[in-house]
Amino acid sequence: MKSKMLMLAALLLFTVQAVFSQSLDDVKKDLYYEHYNTAKQNLDKIISSKPSAEAYYYLGLADIGKENYDSAKADFQKGIQTDAESALNYAGMGAVSIVKDKDYNAAKQAFQKAWTMSKGRDFDVLRAILQATALSPKADGHYALDLVTQFKGDRKNRKYEFTAADYTAIGNVYANLPDGGGKAATNYETAEGVDAKYARAFYEEGNLWDRARQDSLALQFWNSAISADANYSPALYQLFTYYRFRDVNKAKDYLTKYMALSDDKLNAQVNLVDLLYLQKSYQQAIDQANQLMGQPINDPTKTRLYKLIAYSQLAMSDSLDAKKNMDIYFQRQDTDKVLPKDYQFYADVLQKLNQDSLSLVYLNKFVDKDTSTNINFIRKEANNLRESSNFKAAELWYAKLFKMADTSKITAYDYYYRALSKYGAASNGLGTWDDALQTWQTFSKKYPDESIGYYFIGQCQKAQDTTFKGLAIDAYNKYLSMLKPDEMKQKQNILTSIYSYMAGCYETQNNEAKALEYAGKLVGLNPHSAVASNINSSIAYKALKEKDLAKASEYSEKALAINPNNTVAPQVLNYVKKMKDYQEKMKKYNEAKKKNQ
Repeated sequence: MKSKMLMLAALLLFTVQAVFSQSLDDVKKDLYYEHYNTAKQNLDKIISSKPSAEAYYYLGLADIGKENYDSAKADFQKGIQTDAESALNYAGMGAVSIVKDKDYNAAKQAFQKAWTMSKGRDFDVLRAILQATALSPKADGHYALDLVTQFKGDRKNRKYEFTAADYTAIGNVYANLPDGGGKAATNYETAEGVDAKYARAFYEEGNLWDRARQDSLALQFWNSAISADANYSPALYQLFTYYRFRDVNKAKDYLTKYMALSDDKLNAQVNLVDLLYLQKSYQQAIDQANQLMGQPINDPTKTRLYKLIAYSQLAMSDSLDAKKNMDIYFQRQDTDKVLPKDYQFYADVLQKLNQDSLSLVYLNKFVDKDTSTNINFIRKEANNLRESSNFKAAELWYAKLFKMADTSKITAYDYYYRALSKYGAASNGLGTWDDALQTWQTFSKKYPDESIGYYFIGQCQKAQDTTFKGLAIDAYNKYLSMLKPDEMKQKQNILTSIYSYMAGCYETQNNEAKALEYAGKLVGLNPHSAVASNINSSIAYKALKEKDLAKASEYSEKALAINPNNTVAPQVLNYVKKMKDYQEKMKKYNEAKKKNQ
């Protein structure tokens, strides 16, 4: 009888343990799908019936997923109180040090304690350290990867077979290292080979290519994640995010699928506000955002809503309120989670409010925040900004391009468009003519056979030559000397501008012959050139002051022949007539006076 009771008790214990194990397996699955609410609900039930250090650890992970960092810290502390030797919970404390305290040394100390407790022979603990380290690029990734090397070097670990989750965790740490992209991709691909149904590996590789601005590869791997597991909602969300500004209908389809799988449908409604903005239903987006603010949403959702409201407000030309809401967004948002585009958007808001200096500060933050090393992406970003006449922002991206790219990868177009952007900035009072001139001189030095460089050198020097000293004459002459006859015919407006400048310089310097030479060139382009007419009337006026009435009359007549509407020439002719009349009267007077003597 006693033996039967013992067997029954053992069977009951085994059953309880099996149920507990199965329940934790379900929780791990929920965490894998990022169903943090469901995981938390199930863990609360498990802990209420049978508290365990492991359950508290996973509860902490669920709270980190919900960005409830204070709660996560309390969970891990309870786990340690339940079992002082719980290495997993020390790894969890390290994760909190990273995401909440930004104390990366404290994180490493917690990881080292977890590693020591596990004697370096429990990959569940090592995986926890890797996953925590991957939460921030500022964490010590080399330290975590060194632990992997130590694990592999321990002879007692030789029988351990690495899983897809293990390789993915290693890949995530490499992905945060400046030169770790290649090894990250290798680990993800190894994970995909180990388990073709492990969607997270495909998803993370898609994220890797997204950060590298390799759109086609990012899409390929996100779609592969869905093929591996149609219920893997994080990949659906990334596809929604990708198509937001590219194809609203596709974005809506992916969002619908994501919302159907989400276990936090209230907070997920923030994406519907985003969709309304994309559909240009700005007031409706603002109204729905305000309505959602009144619901029991979490802090991350509320923070994002302030930004979405600002986007719609700016679209409705309400720059002041857009700034107010972005200010709140920046106050609430963790700096590490601010997106590069957030800074760009805020710079646009500030520019609308004529706060150009502050706008430039945030444009710099925009460029610095973007960690892309994809030269084609950087070049495209710079060119898009230049084409939209956002010259200051464009220059920041060109500067990044020239800094990051090997000189062999910098093209003539890069030099040209950077110089053109500098020229655009100077033309709009957003840059200096000295800077613009320097970039065009660099272009012409590197590409001396390109006539366009000398033209823009002339343009920059002309802008600086406010007293017509002729600063741009040499550059313009070099440009003109390189033009073929057919090109001359196609550039009538440019030639008119150059000849006008040259004629004005020579006229100012009292070089009549040269001034008249270029006035003649202008008449050749336009028989009624106002500038050519003005050159002639100016010469006439100077002759009048020197009392050379014949010359004054000659050039006044020439001026009017070119442009009958010249206003100076008639005045000169009128004065010449008066002078001649006066001279005739004085002649008669003197003759009469002589007779009377």
